[in-house]
Amino acid sequence: MRVIDKRMFNADGELREDVKRELEEFASHPPPPLIAAVPETPVTAPPEPPRKGAAVKSVKLKEVVPVESDLAADPVKAGPPDPNFVRLIMTLSNQAGLFLGLLVDPLNPAGTLDLPTAKTFIDMLSTIEDKTQGRLNTEESQLLESVLYELKMAYVERTRRPARA
Repeated sequence: MRVIDKRMFNADGELREDVKRELEEFASHPPPPLIAAVPETPVTAPPEPPRKGAAVKSVKLKEVVPVESDLAADPVKAGPPDPNFVRLIMTLSNQAGLFLGLLVDPLNPAGTLDLPTAKTFIDMLSTIEDKTQGRLNTEESQLLESVLYELKMAYVERTRRPARA
């Protein structure tokens, strides 16, 4: 049996050296944005409806012709990404993080704190860990283990925090 100390701080309250290295490495390779940037379109007033008795001009729609382009350069146009195990883990962990208030919801900037829903997502990840035991490569195994650890610690922190008035 092997015991691994996963605490971030040493006895003096300082960040441990291995945690500092991980943070520096993470900072040098920032994750991609969770939501693709959508270009702003100017808001214009809708056209006024034609008046009764007024002549209506017919408008001919342009023919839509597919254009050969490099869709891989624009992820929004490229369609959904290929499903894989890492993407599944990241999707579930992002949802848990959102409900733990770790991620900012663009639709609710005040934050979302829904502990029962967060626990459901954490339990899903735990089930995946149990069911895939011994069948994951090193990268997948480490990702799942670290994601679960961070989410569980955040969950415990949120449940111990006194309710805001």
